[in-house]
Amino acid sequence: MKEGTISLGETSFPKPQTAFTQFGELVTGFLSSFFEWFGELGIFCGRLVRAALTRPYEGRELIRQLDEVGSKSLLLVSLAGAAIGVVLPLETSESLTRFGARSMLPTVIIISIIREMGPIITGLIVCGRVGAGIGAELGSMNVTEQIDAMEASAVNPYRFLVATRADSSSGFLGHRHGLGCQYAQ
Repeated sequence: MKEGTISLGETSFPKPQTAFTQFGELVTGFLSSFFEWFGELGIFCGRLVRAALTRPYEGRELIRQLDEVGSKSLLLVSLAGAAIGVVLPLETSESLTRFGARSMLPTVIIISIIREMGPIITGLIVCGRVGAGIGAELGSMNVTEQIDAMEASAVNPYRFLVATRADSSSGFLGHRHGLGCQYAQ
């Protein structure tokens, strides 16, 4: 007779599980998958840092990614900044007029855009546009087994694909924030 079963003659039935046992298995499964995900994330980040900081650097691919991330998100960030620059004064002026602080409108607009909204809006727009593009590109490379072919050709995919995209994305985000704030004013 197997452990965890009840036998009645020649027929055996599994032992009924209590709600406490089911809850324990659920929590254990959740925690193990949670820590497994964090472990994989740590390994990925370690490989990314090692690939980004050690030689040889993939200069051509980095320049291509800088163009992809930088110049192709310029129009979108500029349009979003201009829209914020138009809408924010319209919404704020009525409230400031009610309190007799209409002369503070330019100061409030500049501070709210540069300090608060500018980095968030720029980050969301660039991450959404660039992240979707990078995800689609790497996903199609994985489906067509181009990443496996790179490994077979002794090319480090973390150095060529991941490090260049991470460097270009982090390098241009600050530049795009400044540009978005400029168009918002």
